[in-house]
Amino acid sequence: MMLAQLRTELETLRSGSPASDAGITNLFLSVIESWKQDPTTPRQLMSNLDRTLGNVWFSQDETHRRVHRLLEEFRSTVESLGGMTMNERLVMFDLMDAWDQVTEEGRHALYAKLDASP
Repeated sequence: MMLAQLRTELETLRSGSPASDAGITNLFLSVIESWKQDPTTPRQLMSNLDRTLGNVWFSQDETHRRVHRLLEEFRSTVESLGGMTMNERLVMFDLMDAWDQVTEEGRHALYAKLDASP
């Protein structure tokens, strides 16, 4: 599952949830959005999402299970990182626009963020 898909699924879940669950879903969306701006890797993002899930509980068990399933699908993308080209990594982690907008120095930072070699 691509990062953009995860975000879309969480947004869809949020729109059909009670206010308390929508607030919890916003925590996951916030982790994703802040990740795009910080230097951490996809593995660190996955760890932060796992930690978030471990520290919250939705009012409906099914919602919690659904978020867990979404994170597991995303985990498979993170775990296959080593077999991806840089372009695949940029697409899978929704950073293609960032790549197009940065300088050469910024591209080196994106290589590091995505655990790739220039």
